[in-house]
Amino acid sequence: MNKGKIMKPDIRFLVQSVQMHFDSIYYYYDKENGDVISISTDALAAAADSSNISFRSVDKDEFRLAKALTTNCERYIPLPDSKQCSERKMMESFCKTIENEALSEDMLANVMCKAGEKLFSKDIIKHKLEEKWAAYKNQKYEETIIKWCKKYNIGV
Repeated sequence: MNKGKIMKPDIRFLVQSVQMHFDSIYYYYDKENGDVISISTDALAAAADSSNISFRSVDKDEFRLAKALTTNCERYIPLPDSKQCSERKMMESFCKTIENEALSEDMLANVMCKAGEKLFSKDIIKHKLEEKWAAYKNQKYEETIIKWCKKYNIGV
């Protein structure tokens, strides 16, 4: 192990991990070996209170990992979550980059409504913007990860 030395992260891998985010799973970066660890909210709750009934439904290995996460906060850093990586905000800012002003305004209005994500996806396909959107979204995720790395003094 590299005690005291923080591993240089693979930005693309971290971006992929953040993009896979599920509400019931948390992702942590292990500063010692560079691994990304996923852990359920149930396991974290059980580790915080082993008298908790949910403890019984948690896998023993996941419970041990959750205990390590909760007792060694210096080693494990939570990856950015959906609040920090809001795809809706990304969609809004992407719409503002579209040169055709009328299309930009229409797409932005669609994003703002209740079914915004679905309408945005349809607009992306209809106007053949899939590649531009994918590149833009990846760039925004990378920017978020780089800011996160700087915040936690992880070399990039």
